[in-house]
Amino acid sequence: MEVIARLLRFAENGKLARGAITTIAAEIHLHRTTVSKIWHAFRRNARMPSSRPGRVDPKSLYSTDYVTNLVSGVPEDQRNTLRDLSDATGLTLGTLHRKLRDGTIQRKSSRIKPLLTINNMVERVAF
Repeated sequence: MEVIARLLRFAENGKLARGAITTIAAEIHLHRTTVSKIWHAFRRNARMPSSRPGRVDPKSLYSTDYVTNLVSGVPEDQRNTLRDLSDATGLTLGTLHRKLRDGTIQRKSSRIKPLLTINNMVERVAF
C-alpha cells in the first residue's frame, strides 16, 4: 500500500505523471515493472484482492467425518434446533451453520403440516 500511496501523489485524474513509476521504483528499491504491476492491479480493482483466492481461507478445525459422526451420535430429540445441537455436540453455532451451508450436515424436518380445513380457513378470515 506504500507504493500506491506514493503513486497517488503523482496521479492527476487517475493518470500518472510522466516518470512517476520509475521515480517511485528508485525510492523504494523495487523494479519499475513491479511498481507498474501494482499500479495496474490497483487501477483494475482498488480493493486489490488476493491473486490466490483459493488458498487464503483458514484451515477447518473440524473435518466433515468428525462433524457427521458427532451429529449422528446425538439423540434425535436433541437435534430440534441448531442451538440444541450446539449444546449437545459442543460445536459452536457458527461451525454448525457453516457445515449446514456447505452440505456436511443437512436439515431434515419430520413434521407434517396439515392443510387447513374449510372451517379453519373461515375462522382465520373471521379473525
